[in-house]
Amino acid sequence: MATLADVPLAVRVRGALAVVTSELGLDVAGRYAIVAAAIWPDPVATPTEVARPKRWPSEVRISAVAAYQAGGASYAVVGERFGVPAATVKDWVKRGR
Repeated sequence: MATLADVPLAVRVRGALAVVTSELGLDVAGRYAIVAAAIWPDPVATPTEVARPKRWPSEVRISAVAAYQAGGASYAVVGERFGVPAATVKDWVKRGR
C-alpha cells in the first residue's frame, strides 16, 4: 500500500497549496500544518527546528496573546491552538505583544 511519502514532493506540495488557497477559513496554524505534512509526511522525521518560522506573523502573535488574555486557557492550550510553543506564547504575553 502506498503512503504519502511515496508521492513525489512536487505533487504533495501542489496539492497542499491547492487546499491552502481554496480553504479561506484556515488560520495560519492550519495552513502551516497542511504544508508541513506535505513536505514532511512522516511526523517522526519532521525537523521542527527547521519548520518553525524564525519570526511569527504578527496576526499569530496578536491572536495568541488575545486568546490567552481572554482567560480560561493555559499557555500550552493557546500554543497548540495556534501552532506555537507554549514558551513562545508565555514570552509574548510577558512582553505585552
